[in-house]
Amino acid sequence: MQIGGRAPEVIPFVDSDGKVQGIRRDESGKPLTTELTADGEAQLAKVAESTGGIIVRSEHGETGIREVSGRLSKMMREELAERVETVYAEVFWVPLLACALLLVLEAAIFEIPTRKKKKDESYA
Repeated sequence: MQIGGRAPEVIPFVDSDGKVQGIRRDESGKPLTTELTADGEAQLAKVAESTGGIIVRSEHGETGIREVSGRLSKMMREELAERVETVYAEVFWVPLLACALLLVLEAAIFEIPTRKKKKDESYA
């Protein structure tokens, strides 16, 4: 947002509703002013162009808040409309059930001890 133009202008005091309530002042009571240099305006235009934005001028009592908030609302609606959510089917129970069955099967099978051959037995 560009506040002011090339000539020094006072900065308005804006309430939460976007209405101008007066002018902003520094600690000593002097009105705060703003001005934009040619270099500053060129930089602002470059940033707006590279990001796909626009320059909203806030001068002569108009704050430009309505235009900015309108564009932000539109962008938010478009973003929400484009949002895609992936929902995965819950099929984790299939391998879990298979593992549980294998564990039960392992516990149910008895290990049969094998006979060891004695050294003194001979084959005849």
